[in-house]
Amino acid sequence: MNNLYLIATMAGEDIAIAADRVESVVKVRDIISVPSVKPYVRGLFALRSRVLTVIDSSHFVTGNPGKIANEHAAIVTQIGGHFYGFLVDSIQDVCSAESAESVLPATLHGMWREIGTAMLSVDGKTMLVVDPARFIEAETTKAA
Repeated sequence: MNNLYLIATMAGEDIAIAADRVESVVKVRDIISVPSVKPYVRGLFALRSRVLTVIDSSHFVTGNPGKIANEHAAIVTQIGGHFYGFLVDSIQDVCSAESAESVLPATLHGMWREIGTAMLSVDGKTMLVVDPARFIEAETTKAA
């Protein structure tokens, strides 16, 4: 599974996430708000007897809240023993990479640089490889 990637659209950009980092892909409904959290934390969501923290990926990357539909696609992953649902614009497919991951370009700015680990070619398109754990690590690093 080391060369399989989930392809999704986040903040209008196609991204790839290593398939072994993904627990599942779900439709999120009924997000419960939580007071006094970062603005990109949409709240909590119950999924199969687990509570997930829902992260608005677009808000995290751009600083502007994403439009959240009644049933919104989310990538579920486990980080540090906690489950998170990362809201994305859409889920496209699971694909094999055409080549090895390459280094990030120097022109990559803002939070994209914080969450990206490499560039990857899939179906003739070059896209950013995103590690969901970096959403959490980026905030921990800023707080320190």
